Amino acid sequence: MSQTTVLWRFFYTAVTAMTLAGCDSGEPRLPDTSQQFQSVQLFADGSEGAIGTVDLTIADLTHEQTTDGSHRFQIAIASDEKSIDISNLSFMMETSTTEDFQSVYKSALYDQRTVSQDVGIATITARTKAVPLRDAVYFTRVVVNPDWHQYLESALVNNDLSQPLHYIAESNYQNNASATFNTTVSQGVICSEDSHENNDTIKQATAIQSGESINVSLCDDNADYYAFALDAGETTVVSFNYSDSTRTDWKTRYSLIDSQYQRIESDVLDAAEHDFQITAENAGTHYLAVYGDRSAYRLSRDTKTPLAADWFFTADTVDGPVSSVYGPVTLTRLAFNEAQLLNHTVSCSRFVIDPEAPDSYITPSHFPELHDFLFLANNEVLIDKDKKDLWNSSTGDITSDSWYDNPYFGWAENTGEGSFRYWDFDGNSYIGCRFK
Repeated sequence: MSQTTVLWRFFYTAVTAMTLAGCDSGEPRLPDTSQQFQSVQLFADGSEGAIGTVDLTIADLTHEQTTDGSHRFQIAIASDEKSIDISNLSFMMETSTTEDFQSVYKSALYDQRTVSQDVGIATITARTKAVPLRDAVYFTRVVVNPDWHQYLESALVNNDLSQPLHYIAESNYQNNASATFNTTVSQGVICSEDSHENNDTIKQATAIQSGESINVSLCDDNADYYAFALDAGETTVVSFNYSDSTRTDWKTRYSLIDSQYQRIESDVLDAAEHDFQITAENAGTHYLAVYGDRSAYRLSRDTKTPLAADWFFTADTVDGPVSSVYGPVTLTRLAFNEAQLLNHTVSCSRFVIDPEAPDSYITPSHFPELHDFLFLANNEVLIDKDKKDLWNSSTGDITSDSWYDNPYFGWAENTGEGSFRYWDFDGNSYIGCRFK
C-alpha cells in the first residue's frame, strides 16, 4: 500500500502561459498576456469579468471532424470596434450531453492562425484534439474569449480560481458562443457518472467529512472538485485509490487548492494509490480537483494516520558546508529504510548558485529538469515513469546507479515538509528533493 505524501505548502509556482499563435506542438496553450480581467464579485453569476467597451461575437464558423476524432475550425470573429485584438483572442470548444450546456467538457483550441483581418472582423483557423469522453453524439459549440479561470488543463497556476478570467474585457460575455452543432465521439472510453454531480467547479465542490469515504467517477466533465473544511494548523489525510486495480496507464491529474483559491500543487496520479497530507496554514475550505484521464476512484478522508514530514531523519546533527546564500548548513543523519521507502515517489533536481546572481539558483544544462524516482518492490526503482534500475538503503541513505552522489553520505539538510537537500562540500550546489 503506497503512502505518497504531499505536504500542503503555501507557495506558488510561476508558470508562463504560452501563445496559441503558430503553435504546432499539438498541446493547448493559452495566449500570453499581461492582462487577466477578473470580476470583482466572488463567484459572480451575472458579471463574468471586467466590463469593457468591446463586444465580440462569432459571425460564422466552419467545422471539420477528422477521422481520428480531432476538430478543425475556421472562425469569423466580429467586433463592434474597428480593430480586433488578435494577440489576445482565445477559443474554447464546449461539448455537452444536453443542448442547454449545463454540464460541459471544455477543450482549448490551439494552433491558432489569422487568415484575414479587416475593419471589425477577422478570420481565424484553429484546431483541437478529440475529446476523451464516452462514445456518443454530443451537442457542441465554440466560444470566443471564454472564461479560463477553472480550466485546470492550462498553465495558469497562480490565478484566483474563484474569479472569472477573460483575456479581453467585453461589454457582454453572454453572446460569445457559436450556433450549436453535433459531433460524434468514438474513442472507446467506458465510464459512468457518479451521484455527486454537478461538482464541476469550486463553488459546487463535494464536501468530504473526516472519516468519510466515497466512490466517484470522472466521466462527462473536465474536473471533479472536493472540499475539506480545516482550522488553522489542522492536518487531514486524503487517500485516492483507482477503482480498477488492473490499470497501468494512469494519466488522471490532480490539483490542490488553498483557501485563497490558489492552485499550489499539481501532478499526475501515476500510481494505484496516493495519499495527500494537507496542513492548513490558514483556516478555511481547501480543495482537491481531479481531472484529465477518465477514471473511477475512491476518496477517503482521515482513514490513515498522518506521516510525519521528517520521518526519514534522526535527531543527530553535524555541521555541514557554508553556503554563500544560506550561510552555515546543518546536516541531519538520514534514516531511510526499504520498508518505508516502498511505493514513495521523490522528485529531485540539481541546483547551482549562479555566480552572477548569488541570491538565485540555476539548473545546469546537463541536468535540466526534475526527475521522479518511484521506489518499488524487489528493489526496483522507476525513473520518470519508465526507466527501471535497482536500489537499496544503506547507512540510512539511498544507493543506486541512477541515484545522486551524496558527498555527505548518510547525512542531508532537513528542509521540512517532506523535503531535504544533499549538499556539495563547497556549499555552491545541492540536490533538492521532496516527497510527493
